[in-house]
Amino acid sequence: SIGASDMTLERGSLSFSNSQTIFVDCMVEGFYGYGNVKEGFKIFEPGRVNLGPLFMVFNPSFSSAITAYVESTFVSDKVKNSIFFLLAGKYSLGTPTTMLGGVYAQMKTMNALMKLHPPAAKFLLYSRTNPDSVNNRAGGSLLKLMWALFG
Repeated sequence: SIGASDMTLERGSLSFSNSQTIFVDCMVEGFYGYGNVKEGFKIFEPGRVNLGPLFMVFNPSFSSAITAYVESTFVSDKVKNSIFFLLAGKYSLGTPTTMLGGVYAQMKTMNALMKLHPPAAKFLLYSRTNPDSVNNRAGGSLLKLMWALFG
């Protein structure tokens, strides 16, 4: 359990500073990030970050990294929520078109982030959780990445 200044674990406890600590609940139910997103879902609310929907197709780690980047870069919840394009309601039900919709929503999310904050392009390109990252290529070469993408 998590208290005001400590976390009780099975074999002891950990102390922490409230002002310097964030806990992320990574427990999931059902098919994580797909098929259960309600219409009007907001990632950012006052004093709360709602994790769950994936906006990077099949990549919960990269989705969470972008959520953290947006949280640390922008102040307004309205601005933060405007960046994310999510498949919700009947569009998140796992039909064959969900994959295409997910890719489209992913591109819209990345474009919105880079348009609002151009330095985000560097984050997206070098994030270790992005499978297309320059860092995930042998030698970290942009030329090798371009060759792999376009031949």
